[in-house]
Amino acid sequence: MKQGPLAVLLRLALAMLPLAASLLLAGLLAGPLSLGGGEKDIFLAIPLLVLSLIHLALSLLFWWRGVAIGRASRLAAGYALLALVLIWLLWVVLSWR
Repeated sequence: MKQGPLAVLLRLALAMLPLAASLLLAGLLAGPLSLGGGEKDIFLAIPLLVLSLIHLALSLLFWWRGVAIGRASRLAAGYALLALVLIWLLWVVLSWR
């Protein structure tokens, strides 16, 4: 189904908004919102960046497959969060001693 330019821009904005927000937060954590030692900033910023990159990829995938915009956003957010939890669990299991 052919979409108009406004619908394309809306889909791209919804797909890229979490990435833009997490990059902004990472930049703020490096400067004015510094939490002290650098490791706390990294532990907050990296998972958000990973989550937003997975969300972007899944949003584009669902768009390519023709899923409606509302359902695609919900599915991308849910699957991105699930993927982040699975990555974290895998990291915990593999680093277990």
